[in-house]
Amino acid sequence: MQAAEERVSKRIDTTDEKSAKPKRRRLSTLLESKQEEATERRKIEKQKVELQREELQLRRDELEQQRRQHDLLREQMQRHATQIESILKLLAVAITKQSD
Repeated sequence: MQAAEERVSKRIDTTDEKSAKPKRRRLSTLLESKQEEATERRKIEKQKVELQREELQLRRDELEQQRRQHDLLREQMQRHATQIESILKLLAVAITKQSD
């Protein structure tokens, strides 16, 4: 009985030695793939951040352009108001001259 136990024990030890190296290789491969995945995730995250930065800059540019357009419209409206005011003054002068 003891001889059988020794044979089984030797087989287990031999099996453990044989399977230990592949396990180490598998673990090493797994660690490498995890590192590669992490690197890829960081790369993707960096790209996302860069895209968001570009989108924000585009939005700022759009808002700046809209502000300039509003300023131009405001100036145009002020010029028109001044022109209308001048025309009304001329009409008032013409009407008073006709009345005299």
